[in-house]
Amino acid sequence: MALKIPMRAFALVGLLALAAGCAGMDMAAHRAAMTPSSGSSVPKASGLRMTLMTVPKDPAVGNVELVVSVMDANGDPVTGATVRISADMTDHPMGDLSGEAADQGTGRYSIVMNLGMAGEWKIMVKAAASREEAADEFPVTVK
Repeated sequence: MALKIPMRAFALVGLLALAAGCAGMDMAAHRAAMTPSSGSSVPKASGLRMTLMTVPKDPAVGNVELVVSVMDANGDPVTGATVRISADMTDHPMGDLSGEAADQGTGRYSIVMNLGMAGEWKIMVKAAASREEAADEFPVTVK
């Protein structure tokens, strides 16, 4: 005889497990877990924020322009920063794919990289301006 458990019971157990897991998080971990994957970063202790845009918007295998915008805590563009970008696939290490992004003015920095395989990539960005530094990772799907 099979035991029938209503679907609502599974949903309730799932919600309770989620709530229990979140109860033990500190606020920094909570903010990190809530970082949007749409290409923007949560401000770090330094106050620098970064966003990432790809050209084309939906990248295909081959050359992709990675454009990083760097802003201060007030949302103003940061000029004259040093921005290093590296890329790697999440499942297959692709070797050293990194370089310094060129300053395009108004807080924008860009580099063209050959993302040579379809799949999930992580773009790591490090920015330094004056005495402030920030680092973040952005997910990118290459088709």
